[in-house]
Amino acid sequence: MSTVIGGIYLAVKYYKKPQKAIFKAVNSIGTDSDSIAAFAGGLIGSLYDSEIIPENWKGVQDSDYLSRIAEDLFKIWDQGIASSASSDLELISKSLNKIESDNYMEKEQIHFEPLGKGIITGIDRQKTLTKGKYNLIIDVNFDNGQSCKFSKLLEIKENAHIKSFQQV
Repeated sequence: MSTVIGGIYLAVKYYKKPQKAIFKAVNSIGTDSDSIAAFAGGLIGSLYDSEIIPENWKGVQDSDYLSRIAEDLFKIWDQGIASSASSDLELISKSLNKIESDNYMEKEQIHFEPLGKGIITGIDRQKTLTKGKYNLIIDVNFDNGQSCKFSKLLEIKENAHIKSFQQV
């Protein structure tokens, strides 16, 4: 069963009983059940708003992040998000969209499209089997509640200021 067709079917059939639509989707054996449930839930959610979500479902992983995404989608629908927001972020913080050098520090504010602003919570540098290279690993907590780990393979000689790799 196609995700879109399955999601539409369940949303239309059970729009008066949203929880039943989700239960039917996640318990469908042999299908992409989580995607169908997410799609059906999104359609039903657009009808009812967040009040329809049972309290015991609100403690899922990344619930703050999901709520923020829902709010942002509503803003896009309602009035649009100002396009200058991205350019303002770029002026006040470094980007993680294209890591080219090892010039990041812990507790530094960064931005990453599409997640927005965040704070670096950890940096790790790991040697690789490839001579002259190392992995830069950056942990970030974003203002929207999401946390991510970024990595980039970098040249040691181009990042000679990194003391831990000067003796490699």
